[in-house]
Amino acid sequence: MAANPKALPPYPISITGTTPNPPSAKIEHDGSIQFTSNDECTIEWQDEHGNKKTFWSPQPGKVTQGVNGVQDALPSADHHTLTYTLLNDAKAAQGGGTIKVGS
Repeated sequence: MAANPKALPPYPISITGTTPNPPSAKIEHDGSIQFTSNDECTIEWQDEHGNKKTFWSPQPGKVTQGVNGVQDALPSADHHTLTYTLLNDAKAAQGGGTIKVGS
């Protein structure tokens, strides 16, 4: 009996202010992401059609300072380019990026 394949580590994304690095990423359909941030900010997600739904498990509404939890892609994310918007508490600065899930 073959062993289960090892899960891929989460794709790391660092955030400084509201600027992610890298600004765009591509992960496998069953992949995951993990944010590390120097500050707290609000995060909102939508697909390439403007649909806002749950794409991650979990999908928190904030990115917290430090290393955040791993977010696993849900089937609703597969074959989509997801855009996220980052807003600081003052709503004065905003940034964001994209994540392509699957092929």
